[in-house]
Amino acid sequence: MGFRSYRPIRIPLLTAQHKALRLVWARHHRHWTVDEWKHVAWSDEFRFQLNRVDRRVRVRRQLHKSACQQGTVEVGGDSVMVWGVCSWRKMGPLIRLDTTLTADRYVSILSDHLHPFISIVHSDGIGEIQQDNATPHTSRIATEGLQEQSSEFRLFRWSPKSPEMNIIEYIWDALQRAVQKRSPSLLLLLI
Repeated sequence: MGFRSYRPIRIPLLTAQHKALRLVWARHHRHWTVDEWKHVAWSDEFRFQLNRVDRRVRVRRQLHKSACQQGTVEVGGDSVMVWGVCSWRKMGPLIRLDTTLTADRYVSILSDHLHPFISIVHSDGIGEIQQDNATPHTSRIATEGLQEQSSEFRLFRWSPKSPEMNIIEYIWDALQRAVQKRSPSLLLLLI
């Protein structure tokens, strides 16, 4: 009958409130010009799986053929977590995170890496920084840190559960593909 076995596509689980907030956000930004979008710096964290095990590979084989085997690693294998930022004008720094991102570590990144980046690419003082609604980003200490720098840039309001709208996701995808191909120069950069 033409049915085939597929894995379900993974998407964020959206409540009615999430959908309503996304719609408000979209309506607010629908008339933005390219020049307005040029003032947004996009940031996010990403965990690169160096030994990715996603169980997507399927093969048809005869019993015990070694050409059809795939090596595995325990509990997801090695990974490297990074924070990055980009804008219309320039790619920002790629910062390796040795541990899970905490509010204190995020404030340190804002001060050490985001502030200098914004002051270069948005020296006119009308830059906006996009961040998702992750707990370290919305914590009291991070909010206070951003407010201290509010004269230099504004916080770009972000609707909840909207990672796929962040343009840096395309950069993460390209880097992840390079890591999966085992690009030596990229692995040296990440490790």
